[in-house]
Amino acid sequence: MKIGRIEVADKKTGIGIASLAKMRAGYAERTSVGERFSVPRGDSKENVPVLIYRPEKKNAEKLPVFFNMHGGAWVAGDAMMMESFCQLLAESVPAVVVNINYHKADVIPLPEMSAEACDCVRYFAGHAEEYGIDNSRMAIGGHSAGANIAAGTVLRLKECGIDMKLQILVYPCVDLRPEANCGWMNMVISSVVPEGHLEECHISPMAAEDEQIKALCPAVIVACGRDDLKPHALNYAKRLIDNGVNVYFREYEHAEHGFLEVNRPDYEPSTDGRINAEQGAYARDCEQWLIKVLKSELLEEVK
Repeated sequence: MKIGRIEVADKKTGIGIASLAKMRAGYAERTSVGERFSVPRGDSKENVPVLIYRPEKKNAEKLPVFFNMHGGAWVAGDAMMMESFCQLLAESVPAVVVNINYHKADVIPLPEMSAEACDCVRYFAGHAEEYGIDNSRMAIGGHSAGANIAAGTVLRLKECGIDMKLQILVYPCVDLRPEANCGWMNMVISSVVPEGHLEECHISPMAAEDEQIKALCPAVIVACGRDDLKPHALNYAKRLIDNGVNVYFREYEHAEHGFLEVNRPDYEPSTDGRINAEQGAYARDCEQWLIKVLKSELLEEVK
């Protein structure tokens, strides 16, 4: 199926754009454990739907805020599939967590998703009092395609003069140029990226100039041993380190791409082959590590 340059041809599932859009509509009707909100963007741009989570225990002090973006190859998935992960972070850090349900690539072109996320960060930073947020302690993260958006958003925010405290990139895709990817990835990329834009840093953060990368916020990078995107994680970590950025890096040698997302109770379909005890154990370990680093960077606890 093709809409513009977007083609989705999943031979295993047969899921096309129409089916994905129907799934999104279904998720939008579900009751969230968080608060549904649409972030206004102005300039006639469509609002961005988000889900907001807070710790159950009331806190008199302002809380840090973490912005999360799910994976799904820029066309699939939904923020609702990461509710339990976001609530876990909200309770454990503690923090306000904003789960961004960015518009997908059949609706808007790359890199508009990172522009949406950038506007979301700016909105909550500007309404910090209303949400009980300390806008000097903001972090952002994503998974796979969501990590691509997060990395691009950090670059955009830096251009706007907004410094994040931390970026979390879980099995990230950060270089969409053909030479950096295998055949199937290039097929996916060619279907979601407008022609001639692969060198843009908001689409391929690895293509950013050194001056753009220097002085970025610290990064947490998670790599999977069983993942065609592992080189992305390794190469971006090295690129950041070479430019003086502090990097927390962890590789799960036997983990599969998506292990952290799929091994949560709200992930669908529950029949996904990556959902098993081994991958679940890696996910629990990774969650606790991410919480530890978030506390270290956002609460200024002893590292």
